[in-house]
Amino acid sequence: MTVPAHTQEFINKLFKKTLVADATDVVDNVKKSWHSGRKIIQDDGRHRLSMLSSDDRIAELIEEAATFMSGFHETVPFDLVVTPLATGSKEYIEWVKL
Repeated sequence: MTVPAHTQEFINKLFKKTLVADATDVVDNVKKSWHSGRKIIQDDGRHRLSMLSSDDRIAELIEEAATFMSGFHETVPFDLVVTPLATGSKEYIEWVKL
């Protein structure tokens, strides 16, 4: 997902609630554009978050992301995309589940 700012507080909250096992915050050259009414909005100060969670925590993670993003009052819904973990070492996948 992409977020406007203040990512560390959000990430810390996700770790505290054990909703994520891993999080990567990419700041360099992240630009988001979207259509709002009759104009295109561009925000080039965004962060791209890549987070790893277990299947049974995804709904809670989405709720936390929605709550976090509601504070920014953007005209477009937040862009959290969930992709199933298809491969990886058995030990790593078990660690994520814990």
